[in-house]
Amino acid sequence: MLLNSLLQYFVFITLTFALAFPVAYMLVRLFATQGSGKGRGIPAIENLLAFVIGRQYYREQNWREYALSLIVFCFTGFIVLFFILMYQAELPWNPQILL
Repeated sequence: MLLNSLLQYFVFITLTFALAFPVAYMLVRLFATQGSGKGRGIPAIENLLAFVIGRQYYREQNWREYALSLIVFCFTGFIVLFFILMYQAELPWNPQILL
């Protein structure tokens, strides 16, 4: 049993170190922008979404806009979580088979 545990730890640590640089490189490429603010991956999706909803990056929010955004975000999260809990029995992967 001890040998099996040590082997599992060794495999886990080896895989973690072996994948650290490739995953970091992939994340840097995914989130990177090339000077103009336009890039591939996440920045492209973010810019498209900002264009669709009409958000301007060059203008900062004042405290009222920020407070309103925070309240709307929290309220939306509360409503989504409330409905997840209310319909938990009908949702897939219900481990306790709640009714």
